[in-house]
Parts: sequence; structure tokens; C-alpha cells
Amino acid sequence: MKKNKLIKNDLIEDSLKKCDINSGDTIMLHGDAAVAFQLNSQNQNRNLKLLFDKIISYLGKNGTLIVPTFSYSFAEGKDFDVKNTPSKLGTFSENFRKRKDVVRSNHPIFSVSAIGKHSKSFQNSDIKTCFGKDTAFDLLLNFSGKIVCFGCSFNRITFTHFVEEKLKVKYRFHKEFSGWVVKNKKKEYIKTDFFVRDLKRNTETELKKLKEELKLKLLLKEADVGRFKIYSVRSKDFFKVASDLLKTNPFSLIKKKMKEKTYAI
Repeated sequence: MKKNKLIKNDLIEDSLKKCDINSGDTIMLHGDAAVAFQLNSQNQNRNLKLLFDKIISYLGKNGTLIVPTFSYSFAEGKDFDVKNTPSKLGTFSENFRKRKDVVRSNHPIFSVSAIGKHSKSFQNSDIKTCFGKDTAFDLLLNFSGKIVCFGCSFNRITFTHFVEEKLKVKYRFHKEFSGWVVKNKKKEYIKTDFFVRDLKRNTETELKKLKEELKLKLLLKEADVGRFKIYSVRSKDFFKVASDLLKTNPFSLIKKKMKEKTYAI
């Protein structure tokens, strides 16, 4: 069997530059651990640490790195322990969450972990709603942050649901979840609003059209890291183009383009 070619460490920085990611940027990073497997170490965790170290160093003291560490706890009827509840998003996310230099938000469904200049703001982001005002996604927009896909599908971008709630799409609806948030050995009973999708219909996220529009407008940057792609887009550009698509076709961000008259909340 042919072994995958290892990549040089400086290729990570080169790829970030090609994606218009600069020192001092605030980025929300969605990633696949397989990207880190291409680095020199044979140890998976060491490779991921090296990858995150490189990105953090590149962003510098004025930069902020945010990685989703979603647990979906309340949605699964479970309590949320900020320190101990693992991320459900895989090795990439969980490795970042366990770093001693990051902080994690208190959100019982959509927590994020962060390091850097604005990390405290994300740590203290609103937990009474999932995609509303003062949530991590709202802060990303307000800080003129960028969204980065590191070797994973563009459909993974959760910021999409922030746009959907803002535009009040008809294939999602508000539902309240509640439970206990545990932090520093203290428990607090919390209720949070989740703009959920209709599971009875094919409302799964599909961002092919959005990706094409962003490319057409030269707003989507991309580069190669070994055999994987990196994509980067400014949150403000993502919000504007996605909003325009939804105004033209209210089902443009999901797989099934439902006829409006067949849908009822």
C-alpha cells in the first residue's frame, strides 16, 4: 500500500496566507483531524497539537481562534458539564477542547472553545439562545470574523443556522430545551431556545449553491494542504450572500427545495 506523503509544517502557514487569513484575525475553525495526520509525527494527538500551535502562532497575540465543541447535551436530555462533557464533533474538536490554554463557553448545546484576544467574549457568550443575539455566532459577525473549513465539508458551517434564524426561514421553528449546566462544581438550571429544523422533512443543510455564489463573487478563498482543501470566507460576506439567496429562494440552503404551500409550522 502506498503511504500518504507527509507535508511540511510551513505549508500550513502558506495555506493560511492563500486563504486571506492574517495575523490578528478572528476565525471560527471547522476541521477534520485527517489534515493533521499528514504532519511528521506518528502520534495523532501530537500532530493535532502541532497544527493548533501553528495556527495560534500565526494569528498572533491579537488573533482569536474559535473551534466548535458542540455537545448537544440539552437536546439529548442530558446535563452539561462545561469542563468534562466531551465534544460530539470528533477528534479535531475534542483535542482542541482539552488544551489547557483554551476556554470553553457555557452553552449546553452549541458550546465553543477559544483562545486569543476575544476568547473571554466567546466564553461568556449568551446561552439562553442558540443562534440569537450575543451568541458565539453573533459575536463572530460583530468581530468581523472569518469562517474556515480545514479539510471538511463546507456544509459543516454552523453559522448557516444563525443566518436562517435572522431570515426566519419557514423550515425551522423555535423550541425550548432545559437542564442543568455544571461549572466549577456549581449547578444552574438553564432554559435555551433552539431554532430547530423540521425532522419530518428533508431540511438537511446543503450549501452547494451558496459556495458557488461566493466563488463567483470571489469571496471564497481556497488552498491545498496536502490532499485536503482549506476554505475561508468572511462572516459578513457569508451572511450577505446567504441572506440574498434566501430572499430569492427560501429553501436555497437545504437539500430539498420544498414548495412553500406544502409547509406548515
